[in-house]
Amino acid sequence: MLSGDYLEAPGDELASLTSLMTVAGGRVVHRDPGFDADVPERLVR
Repeated sequence: MLSGDYLEAPGDELASLTSLMTVAGGRVVHRDPGFDADVPERLVR
């Protein structure tokens, strides 16, 4: 999950997009500490 929509962001803003959460194999493998999301504990690696 990115911090913005990369399909709609102006070209000069693409480099500033950051990863808020990454899911691999059905598990959350990265979550930005400032990202507030309700993720079931069973999905967190």
